[in-house]
Amino acid sequence: MKRYRIKEPVYKLFLDFFTDCTEREMLDYLARCNEAFNDLEEHRCQGRNISNNKYSVIWIDSKLKFPESMAVISHELIHHVLGGLNQRGIPINFKNEEVIAYLHEYFLREIIKRIIKK
Repeated sequence: MKRYRIKEPVYKLFLDFFTDCTEREMLDYLARCNEAFNDLEEHRCQGRNISNNKYSVIWIDSKLKFPESMAVISHELIHHVLGGLNQRGIPINFKNEEVIAYLHEYFLREIIKRIIKK
């Protein structure tokens, strides 16, 4: 299991990105770390975004290969970004499109830096 903690400096969003594990392994890890995640069930999907007021997680199935893995990461990041803005009371609308685009790009770049082998 690999977990990457990513902290965004402007809007103070953070993310734990999980890979190289099954969905069940990630859920068991979360349950050990935080009681709020004790009752989560497997969705049997390719990627997942889980968040509450204190924790935000994205997991992707490590069996996915490029470019499918990037598509799933991007999909889950949209959930993450919109949820994070909503929690901070920042309206999700066209006037804030640059904020949404910035956060999506920031987290995508940070994930790519961590998972792409040089």
